[in-house]
Amino acid sequence: MIESIHRRFSIHSNSSRQRLVLLSPFVVILLGQLAARTLGPIIGIWSWVPLNIGYWTTIILLIKWGDGRQAILKWLRPSKGHWLWPMLAILIAVVPTVPMLFPDTWRLFLQVQVWLPTLLFVVINPFAEEGYWRGLLLDAVGNKNKWLGVLYSSTLFMVNHLWISVMVIGARNPIASVFQFVFGVLMSITYLKTQSLRWPLIAHFLTNLLTPTVAVFLNLYVPGISK
Repeated sequence: MIESIHRRFSIHSNSSRQRLVLLSPFVVILLGQLAARTLGPIIGIWSWVPLNIGYWTTIILLIKWGDGRQAILKWLRPSKGHWLWPMLAILIAVVPTVPMLFPDTWRLFLQVQVWLPTLLFVVINPFAEEGYWRGLLLDAVGNKNKWLGVLYSSTLFMVNHLWISVMVIGARNPIASVFQFVFGVLMSITYLKTQSLRWPLIAHFLTNLLTPTVAVFLNLYVPGISK
């Protein structure tokens, strides 16, 4: 009887935690907007540094609270399924972003204010975002509503990035939001089909590296305008 009560309590506790995990993006989005609108006008373009640190800290803590080490080990296991999904993940990362580097944008990486923060950004951001927006959220949705979960996660992933537009001119382009949504959908499907975050992590790394993200944050490059 004691074991039965403990099992019921454990199931109820896990169910409550999953519901809170599913609601957590609204908190993340709200905190991002408040922080951006508070620090942005004060610090200026370099406010992206403390804002991203705060963002990463928040979602990493949510990962630790939601599933923790066991989930991370599961996310990093070898991928399964058809090779089509990893290929699509890489294509969405490379095809829209590589043209941004030419003819002259790649020269921005020669500036220490771009290449040094880029090294740190591409190491942390893909792991934090894929672990939270794909791994944690889609696991919380479960198998019954996984396709609804893909739309839910991808839509909120897109909305979350709107806080960046407070300081970053390039982030105000609607095309950026469309790309983030499509990227989120494909990374979610890749995770579900391969049962691993390995390829979404690689794709996210390439996207952040090739955009070039830090130059966009510093308004040194505005996609669609700067050449």
